[in-house]
Amino acid sequence: MEIKDNLKFYKALSREKDIAEMHGVAMTSIAVGKNIGVAPKADLYFVADDVYNFEQKKVDFTNYAEDILNIIELNKSLKNKIRVISISSGYSDKESVLGADELTEAIKKAEENNIAVLCLIPGNEINDFSSLTRVSYEDVNDINNYMPYLYEPYDKNIYVPTDKITYASSLGEEDYAYVSWGGMSSIVPYVAGLYTLACQVDSSITIEKLIK
Repeated sequence: MEIKDNLKFYKALSREKDIAEMHGVAMTSIAVGKNIGVAPKADLYFVADDVYNFEQKKVDFTNYAEDILNIIELNKSLKNKIRVISISSGYSDKESVLGADELTEAIKKAEENNIAVLCLIPGNEINDFSSLTRVSYEDVNDINNYMPYLYEPYDKNIYVPTDKITYASSLGEEDYAYVSWGGMSSIVPYVAGLYTLACQVDSSITIEKLIK
């Protein structure tokens, strides 16, 4: 129910097309959830795909790169343009995965078409953000109850609350899940939602300007 009204497009390319995956539902609800999302009135175009090559038994971003290129083409026909792609996945070492170069090229092409791509890879804008945790059971509106994840210095990055939060659950249409610990994967949709809100106010804004 959190994302139903936002959904304009859905395509499942995964081997498990009929199974709701916890991570996808949860991350999407952070970005555009009706009650818990950052940008609850944004349009949602959802592509479910595999990031694992079952034949070579390696993480493989070739499909993700192709998905980005398809979204670029789809965007050409849309009146309300897609401005950001949120991918709560990535790699720390491109040599250890397949399709890293293809993903890099697809991201570059998306940026050339005014679409920001946020994903967990070296050099991506999402690395300007870090996780913020908070004291359990204390007032969520009191900034003094928040602290950097793993006690990083406050002035290192821009911080996003990722711990002690509620997601939409994949177990039922009206179910939610509460998690004590979050991480970088939940930063991505949060920032994507913020950027979406910024684009609604100023269509000329870029992700770089938002971060500054």
